[in-house]
Amino acid sequence: MRHAIVATVPPIISVSDLSKTYASGFQALKHVSLDIRRGEIFALLGPNGAGKTTLISIICGIVNPTSGRILVDGHDIITEYRAARSMIGLVPQELTTDAFESVWGTVSFSRGLFGKAPHPAHIERVLKSLSLWDKKDSKIITLSGGMKRRLLIANARSHRKMRGLNRPSEVQASAIAKEAYIYGFPPGGLRPRPILLFALIIKHKWVLASRH
Repeated sequence: MRHAIVATVPPIISVSDLSKTYASGFQALKHVSLDIRRGEIFALLGPNGAGKTTLISIICGIVNPTSGRILVDGHDIITEYRAARSMIGLVPQELTTDAFESVWGTVSFSRGLFGKAPHPAHIERVLKSLSLWDKKDSKIITLSGGMKRRLLIANARSHRKMRGLNRPSEVQASAIAKEAYIYGFPPGGLRPRPILLFALIIKHKWVLASRH
């Protein structure tokens, strides 16, 4: 019954017949189509060069597609790019913000980049859910490697409806699992958010994943 109900829910991300060929002639994506539902944890696995990073880069508006269409919560990423990008939070492999900025400052800055008004209560919830609240005044340079990975997730959660992790670490994967357990997908204390995992590697081993 649950699967029948979920199947009727419109996808938060819809990729239709997407292709990407770079100027060199290399075809990274060929007629890719997929739907990701609200509240879903979706893992896309594949070897190096399979096109995972290209796909997430196109969804996030970093790379232009050659053909095809992508909708984010009904918004076309090309013709309605501002609305589409405001719903997406990308978790990169490394932090690119000021190393001497505070945890609170960098998460608030990330929210402001998308034109969102200050929302201290939301930032507090995000930091507490990732066990970073006691570090809110600490400078990024003083954080451990694991805390920096969780801070990347906090930055992405500061404004968006969905989150994409490119090559997530074991720490990030564990944080996502904890979040799913605490809040539920769906329902839960916070609104369900779809999560994309790209090239998940734990302890140097490929991890098989299913849709949840």
